[in-house]
Amino acid sequence: MEIKNILTRQRPDAIFASDDLTAILVIKIAQELGISVPEELKVIGYDGTYFIENYYPQLATIKQPLEEIACLTVDLLLQKIEGKEVATTGYFLPVTLLPGKKVFKHKKTQTDPSEFFMILSFLDNAWLSLG
Repeated sequence: MEIKNILTRQRPDAIFASDDLTAILVIKIAQELGISVPEELKVIGYDGTYFIENYYPQLATIKQPLEEIACLTVDLLLQKIEGKEVATTGYFLPVTLLPGKKVFKHKKTQTDPSEFFMILSFLDNAWLSLG
């Protein structure tokens, strides 16, 4: 398993997972290997879905603005259907840091979570890509 190899061979002190479920898997494997989370390994996920907020609130994660993404996507798609020219880059939507309850011990910093932004690119084929 690749996660196990990374944790045992590279011994990172932090992992930013591509999604929340992968972050949960990293934590599980780290605990099986005797790696203390968050003392020895900091883990942060990406998605911040309703499921994570309500059933795994201890996970630190970057919460995507799903409602805003959906509205923007529908609006751009409708414009495209109407034959209007649609920009393929330059859409910025704020994301939120959910610091978790125990998995990610953090110190207070001067960084405001609202400073995190997700850059959205809307491609000509109407697929949304995160950059």
